[in-house]
Amino acid sequence: MVSPLGRAGPALRAISCRHAVKPQPCTTWNYSNTNYVVLGLLIEKVTGGKYEQVVAQRVLRPLHLDETTFPGNDTEIRGPHAHSYGIVNGQPVDTTRWNPSVFWAAGDVITTTKDLDTFYAALLTGKLLEPAQQTELTRTTPVSTDYGLGVFVEKAPCGTTIIGHPGGVPGFASYAYSTPDLKRRAEFSISTGVGTGDPTNAYNKLINEIFC
Repeated sequence: MVSPLGRAGPALRAISCRHAVKPQPCTTWNYSNTNYVVLGLLIEKVTGGKYEQVVAQRVLRPLHLDETTFPGNDTEIRGPHAHSYGIVNGQPVDTTRWNPSVFWAAGDVITTTKDLDTFYAALLTGKLLEPAQQTELTRTTPVSTDYGLGVFVEKAPCGTTIIGHPGGVPGFASYAYSTPDLKRRAEFSISTGVGTGDPTNAYNKLINEIFC
C-alpha cells in the first residue's frame, strides 16, 4: 500500500470496515492491528494533530528517543541494520526494504534496542502516564486474561510474570519484556526469513533463558 504519510489510517480503516465484526464484543478477545489503527485515528481526532507528530511531541522528544522514526513511505533504513531474507520462487531474496505504511499506527516505526529499552523503562515506571492510567495499563479482565492496554501481562515458561510486547512485520521481529520490578529486562530484535519457518519456539526459549 502506498499512501501519503498520515493518510494510511483512513485507508486501513476502510479496508477493515468491509468485513463483519466478529466475535460479539465483550465475549472473547483477539489481538488485532486494526485496533491500533483506530487508536491512531482517535489520537488525531482528539488532538487535532498528526499521529506521528503527537507521539514525537509527547514521547520521543521528552525521552530523547533520537533513533526512533516513522518511515511512512520511505523504504530506506538509515544507519547499521540487519537484513531479512525470504524465499521467492524458490530462491533467497533480500526483503529488507519495502513500504511500511501499510501498518501505520500498528507498526510503522523503526527504532533501536537502546531506544526500546528507554521507552519501556519510562512506561513501566509511570513517567509517561498519570497514576490512574498507569493502573489501567496492566489491568487485565476475565475476557483479556493476559492483556492490559497495549501491553501483555503474562507468564514466562518457568512462571515468572513478565510485562511487555512482541511485534513484527515481514522480515523483522522485536520483543520487549520486563519483570514488574524492572530488575530484569530484555529487548531484542531479530531478522526473520520470510517464508522460512516459524521462529516462535526459539523466541520462547530465549525469553525462558533470560527470565528463568
